[in-house]
Amino acid sequence: TLLLIAVQWSQIYWQWTDRSFLYSIGSLALLFLLQDAYFYGTHRALHLPFLYKKFHCMHHRSLVLNVWSSFSVHPLEKFIELLFYPLMICAIPLHPLVLMAFLFMSTTINFLGHSGYELKWHPKVKTLPLLYGATTVFHDLHHRSPRYNFGLYFTYLDALFTTEHPNYKNEFHKEVKTGQQSSPMPYLEYE
Repeated sequence: TLLLIAVQWSQIYWQWTDRSFLYSIGSLALLFLLQDAYFYGTHRALHLPFLYKKFHCMHHRSLVLNVWSSFSVHPLEKFIELLFYPLMICAIPLHPLVLMAFLFMSTTINFLGHSGYELKWHPKVKTLPLLYGATTVFHDLHHRSPRYNFGLYFTYLDALFTTEHPNYKNEFHKEVKTGQQSSPMPYLEYE
């Protein structure tokens, strides 16, 4: 990524005045949508039996999820994940602060997804994350049942491709109602 910027092959722009504030907000939102689609596709591919056994099973060996589980991945898998960034800086004009904000926010969301703790949602908005966002429960269910819940930030692709865990909404409501930590998940391999 830094090399692409240094040789000026990227579309990084340095002056805020080169684009509007609304463009910066829109480009940040676009990064989330694009990375979610990129992640869904690559993550689902990594669950193909031969790729799963060779690479992705390393991540699923985390018996009890915590923030360090986010980094428990095979180097090739991490390379595939990080390839998103050089692709984006070549495809979309981005300000470095937008890119850094995205890195910070996406890392924080990844930590929350692996934390084993669901956020305490206000009763009036507790269904909002079910409609749009991939919650901690969503990711916990993926670790318990690796055939489901491949999304990173959103659930729309899992809904579209029928890979959303059938008990996701019930599990989410149960966890939010009790306020208890997700139960530790055993390591599961494909049958």
